[in-house]
Amino acid sequence: MQHAIKGLKDMNYLRYAVVFTLLTLAIPLIVWAIEWATGYSLTFTAMGVVPVMGAAMYEGQYYVRTAGAAPASSVSWRFARNATAVVYAVSIILTFAALLILRGELLAAFQALMSDAQSRMIFGAILLVLMLVVFLTNRLFFGMGAKNEAKGLAKRAQ
Repeated sequence: MQHAIKGLKDMNYLRYAVVFTLLTLAIPLIVWAIEWATGYSLTFTAMGVVPVMGAAMYEGQYYVRTAGAAPASSVSWRFARNATAVVYAVSIILTFAALLILRGELLAAFQALMSDAQSRMIFGAILLVLMLVVFLTNRLFFGMGAKNEAKGLAKRAQ
């Protein structure tokens, strides 16, 4: 399989951010609607990582469509790093939006969480672990999307 070393100019982080944001907002609404209609609880822990998976896979597929080959490993790792920064930027914006909309309870809970040093350290440690999970998820699913699209291109070429 041929690999493309085109670099980050072929990456569209705005598109990634839009796909990530839409999935972040849509998945809980869909789950809520299904729960409301059926009465069954579908909430699951991985719901927070699914938007990362979807956006990274979409970008991997798009990369292969535009570059014509799978990305080199170094390109995939750079994508994972930059996409992780995008996830955290979008997450901060969405968190502040939620704090503005749901001022009372959410803001009080957040202030209580940040009131002592031990809670801040635990919160920081959790954020670091989540950052690592998002980074690795971006890398894995970008590669999976690229690999699947490359196989599809090869089949269509035959």
